[in-house]
Amino acid sequence: MTESEDFDVVAYINNSFPTEQSLAGLGDVISSLENEIQTIDKGIREFVRDQTGKPDHDGVTVLARAQASIEALVAKVLDMRGRAEQSELAVRDMTRDIRQLDTAKKNLTDAIKTLNHLSMLVTGVETLNTLVHKRQYGDTANMLQGVVHIVEHFDNYNSIPQISELSHKVSEIKKELGDQISLEFRESFTQGNSFNSSQMAEACLVLDVLDPHIKHELLQWFVQTQLQEYSVLYEENEDSAWLDKIDKRFAWLKKHLIQFEQRYETIFPLHWEVSQRIAIQFCHQTRQDLSKVMGKRRREIDVKLLLTAIQKTYAFENLLFLRFGGNLLEEEENFSNPFLTDETNTFPENKSSKTQTPEKQPVVNKYYRIITQCYDPFLYIYIDSQDKSV
Repeated sequence: MTESEDFDVVAYINNSFPTEQSLAGLGDVISSLENEIQTIDKGIREFVRDQTGKPDHDGVTVLARAQASIEALVAKVLDMRGRAEQSELAVRDMTRDIRQLDTAKKNLTDAIKTLNHLSMLVTGVETLNTLVHKRQYGDTANMLQGVVHIVEHFDNYNSIPQISELSHKVSEIKKELGDQISLEFRESFTQGNSFNSSQMAEACLVLDVLDPHIKHELLQWFVQTQLQEYSVLYEENEDSAWLDKIDKRFAWLKKHLIQFEQRYETIFPLHWEVSQRIAIQFCHQTRQDLSKVMGKRRREIDVKLLLTAIQKTYAFENLLFLRFGGNLLEEEENFSNPFLTDETNTFPENKSSKTQTPEKQPVVNKYYRIITQCYDPFLYIYIDSQDKSV
């Protein structure tokens, strides 16, 4: 039983001692097991002695064979390792070649793109020269925008003489365009020359592509020319410049903006906000003019005249807010011009207040006190009047 491979010690003990009383024979069982162990040891010694006596079972020979087998196995492992290293080197060489080819492909692609851009730049510069001389501003605006983008692509190649020369030509074309368009605008609006509205509208598109200061300077000049008549009519020595006729100042701007938009709305892009620029400059000029005239005629100001002027000015500032400030939250097609409303309607209804949703942020009234601040130094007249009445 004990020689079986699936010998179970616990089962053997349970079978030998099924009850507590059977433990009395424990000594006999132990003696039997010790005898069996001795018999097994004796059998092992006899087997080993029998094997060592045979010629083909010499221990030295067996050990030599084992060592030879081990050496052969080590040789095979080393051979496999060498082959693996050779395979790794081959793969590394292959990947290096692939990386070189990939780099070559990238460089070749960049070179082709650069050559295409260079060809487009050369062609674009030649085309721009022709378009500028022919004053074809619509095509010029589109072409110039593309050429400027290509020139930016060559910023890192300005050390190359040919690239530097082309970039310089583009700069000259931009300067020539700015001077040419500015001159045409000034001649058209000051000398009474007839002008092509569609051509001037296309010229505005070109100005959007040129340096921003060119458009800014042109707009400053244009706004000043629009207010020349106002400066003459309400010069500080004129009777119309006094506070009792302040509503005529505001009526002049309303009428002027209506005429301006009817005549020039097809020329200037909406995002230029030329009407708003005129209105803001009008407010700054009016504030300065009123400050001067009130300073010189301080003694002629009474409470009624002052409060009436403040009220009318404040109403006008609100009107400007509805006209220009409010349209930031309105769609163009839903927008109405308060300047076209009845003259008696001092505060036109702001339609946007009915449709404004909670998500929309309130518009800051940038016209608030843009003119009325000029009355601050003269509010003492009202305060003194109140003190006297008390």
